[in-house]
Amino acid sequence: MAVNKDEGPRRPRPSRTGKGIKTPPEVQAEIIAALLTGQFQTDEQVAKATGVSKVTVCRIRKHIPEEYLKQLELLKKDWLGELVGEYLEESLRSLIRIDQVTRSEEWLCQQDAASLATFYGVKADKAYRLMEAIERANRPEPDVIAASEGS
Repeated sequence: MAVNKDEGPRRPRPSRTGKGIKTPPEVQAEIIAALLTGQFQTDEQVAKATGVSKVTVCRIRKHIPEEYLKQLELLKKDWLGELVGEYLEESLRSLIRIDQVTRSEEWLCQQDAASLATFYGVKADKAYRLMEAIERANRPEPDVIAASEGS
């Protein structure tokens, strides 16, 4: 069963085109809209959602200027990057809030030693891994180092 992102599960449509049958303009428009909005990740998903074959989707995709498709990919990457950034920021804000609660004398006194040890062990490990990731991200790539040494 196909899934429409906005409407949830729905039954697959019967094929709206077949071999030798011209794709109606409204179906072509639906396919182009699906491709240009980035609503679906693959041609197979567009085909299922619009009730045509993957071959039909690929044929129609060929008529869309390449610069439009490239621009769409750039927009998707920017949008995804923004979402990841927002998610990470919100996750860090949540962790800060948890830290604020766990610094409370009252909260600390209510915890048993084993739970506190586990909590702080995990917390310290995650902080260490985060610092490692930041260090790796800031480390120059090996080919950049080699290029600068060869200069």
